[in-house]
Amino acid sequence: MNIDLLAIPSGSGGQQSPLPSTAGELASWVEVAPRWSETEKDAVRNLVFNYVNIFVSREYSLNNLPDLQKAARNWEEALHRLNIDPDMLKA
Repeated sequence: MNIDLLAIPSGSGGQQSPLPSTAGELASWVEVAPRWSETEKDAVRNLVFNYVNIFVSREYSLNNLPDLQKAARNWEEALHRLNIDPDMLKA
């Protein structure tokens, strides 16, 4: 597994558009963030992709993996700080 550890932004990107409700909308929503640099946008995309790849794909086995549950909560808090609903990524 290859994870690029870019620093995620400390807050929302300042988008005027509504919060995304699908992954497709999320990609466009990240692109129009006026407060995020290109590197921060890459970090947000990486966070979302890796969250889905690592945690959502293992959602049903998380009950047996308390350390992974803790990591998932940490990543979900980061997503919330960026105004991204982790539950939207589980759909």
